[in-house]
Amino acid sequence: MTGCFERNAMIEEYVDELLNTFRTPFWLDERGWFVRCDWDQTDSNILLYTLPYAFDYFCVFNSKIGKSTCPQENNQWSYDAARQLTYYVKSEKYSHLSDIQFCKVDSLKIRFPVSDYFWSMISTFDHLTSCEIMLDDTTEECKKQLQLLLSRASRLSFLGLSKFSPTSSIENLPLETMNVSIKRLDLKRLHESYDEEQCMKFSHSHLAMQCEELHISVKYRISICHLVKTMHNLRLLYVKCEENEQKRYSIEDNKQDQSSTENKLVNWLEQQLSGVRSVIEISDCCGTIVLRIS
Repeated sequence: MTGCFERNAMIEEYVDELLNTFRTPFWLDERGWFVRCDWDQTDSNILLYTLPYAFDYFCVFNSKIGKSTCPQENNQWSYDAARQLTYYVKSEKYSHLSDIQFCKVDSLKIRFPVSDYFWSMISTFDHLTSCEIMLDDTTEECKKQLQLLLSRASRLSFLGLSKFSPTSSIENLPLETMNVSIKRLDLKRLHESYDEEQCMKFSHSHLAMQCEELHISVKYRISICHLVKTMHNLRLLYVKCEENEQKRYSIEDNKQDQSSTENKLVNWLEQQLSGVRSVIEISDCCGTIVLRIS
């Protein structure tokens, strides 16, 4: 349940009064139900819910302050049901630690860099299989934090990267992780296309060499061939080609059939990759070229 309080209200006093209504024999003794109230001092919203937390999704947009009727030692298991966590908190805003913990998160959406507040919130990454990361920047501190997360997520199979800040550069992405479990990689959300040099550099990174499924945007069609030829474990490639998009829009302006341009790229790729690798199928899906490789 969500609610709000007046801006000038004494928040903690209000929360204490609210929680006291749940400190009754009916709630604590007969039912064994606990209640928690979370709030953020920068706005007027509160969140009230029962413990143990009953839903599989939990979202953190601000650093939360909370109180509950639950004994402190029980907080660790109170969020075991939450398997999907979204964490978008600006790291410079908060320095305190979290008093709640998530022990079984398997899907994480997170904004980097983070503070100690995040690291105190997740006690283990052993269950994590999917991680989508939004990068505010690609400073050394940000890359160090990302490497730390990846090194602790031994079962991570999917990694998606996107940029929040336009100053972040794909050339500075920390792709030299030694996490061997990552097989699926999504770089298309970066909203920036790789040129030939960047594609060559990426294809020789640890992540690329072990990647089996890749989502990416490139500037030139020749880069598609390079990725297929050098990424020996690649089995599925979803790629948008900027060069092809420009030709397609040009055709649209002239009121011609845009499918001819898409078919030309598919045919060109079939010719270029013939005999190089066993490409089962090359198709076009709404402007994204899909290559299935055996």
